[in-house]
Amino acid sequence: MAIGAVEPGDKVALISGVEIPLILRKASLGHDLITYSYVHGIMQGECWQRYLETEDITLL
Repeated sequence: MAIGAVEPGDKVALISGVEIPLILRKASLGHDLITYSYVHGIMQGECWQRYLETEDITLL
């Protein structure tokens, strides 16, 4: 669940030090922060224990 103009292809991101998942969109020089979100099953840190896929990003 997210507010704002979320589009197909946007990504849910877990960022160290940020308490809620964020929605990011790929941009020409990095990623744009679109909004925050609620994702059932990962709000209590469950994904941090599984280390799904990690990458370094640049927020614009």
